[in-house]
Amino acid sequence: MAADKERELRVLGQEVGPSDELQRIFDKLTKRVQDLVHKAVQQHNKEMGSDKRRQLRVSRLVTAGSLKRRTSTGDSDNDLVIFFSDNDATWLPPDGNEMLWEMLLRHINHQEDWVVVKSFKHAIVMEVDGLPVDLVLARDFTSGDTSGGNVPEKQAKLAMQFLVEEVQIGDRYNYSTAFTELANQYVAKLQPWVNGLVRAAKHCVLNSGVSVVTDDGEELRMADKAQRKEKGITSYLVECLAIYAAQAQQQQQQQRDPNAAGSITDALRWMLEAVSNPASLKARLYVTLWPAPFRELYDESEKFRVLAKEAHRERPLALHCAFEGLCCMCSGALQCKVRVCVGS
Repeated sequence: MAADKERELRVLGQEVGPSDELQRIFDKLTKRVQDLVHKAVQQHNKEMGSDKRRQLRVSRLVTAGSLKRRTSTGDSDNDLVIFFSDNDATWLPPDGNEMLWEMLLRHINHQEDWVVVKSFKHAIVMEVDGLPVDLVLARDFTSGDTSGGNVPEKQAKLAMQFLVEEVQIGDRYNYSTAFTELANQYVAKLQPWVNGLVRAAKHCVLNSGVSVVTDDGEELRMADKAQRKEKGITSYLVECLAIYAAQAQQQQQQQRDPNAAGSITDALRWMLEAVSNPASLKARLYVTLWPAPFRELYDESEKFRVLAKEAHRERPLALHCAFEGLCCMCSGALQCKVRVCVGS
């Protein structure tokens, strides 16, 4: 019976992923957005003339989110991150976000069938030809140097060093987009069954009849996307919890049997038990499971070790991602308001 359930969940994890056709559509859409961004920056720099400190340079545009990480379901958004190079420019994310959005919106608003749904400090939510697109800004800490070595790891380590040394704790979340590429790389290296687990968990939770009770006593249904997102329950949160569950479960299993394979069934059971007591839910991934740049910093920097340990003690998993900026204290604004989960 258990083996049958495991097979059923693994099939589900494959079936609820995006179709190849949808992926091709999003790839073409990404190229259109990339062309617009480069056009906007070129026009801006032309207007600035020889004033180098007012000129901008886009080092790369990266597909992010669950589509890139292969953990998306059929209704996922297309998340795109624009990296502005850390050169002599006056305006860089996040401090220069207001000016950067103003520049980009001048071009976006003139595009036919491009509709801005919402604008935030760090992102624009829009539809391009009716398809959902989230556009996000990030600072490139490599100064545009992508030659040699592992660029995502180089970017993440430099960004983390900057956060630890230069940025106050309340402002660190503003730089979380700088870790996008490392998040993509980290999840891509996970075993395929973990991606299936994430997709199955999203489908089972976010498309179910399950309800939750918020701190103010309001009951909301998980299937109501707008309502649950307002309360901090996002597919991203479910993804973080699923990945952490997979890591925690497999670590325990391999202590008993070094050849043990991961189990979607066991991980989902762990998730259910964990959310039933959210006050005790902590992100305590073993240091050996961290991305390489964070393991290096843990060995090299006493200040980083102290901050990482503080984050483990004080912040439940629901408040930050288990892989994006692991223990990077980029969690301030991602507060989940759900207190307890109940069946309905």
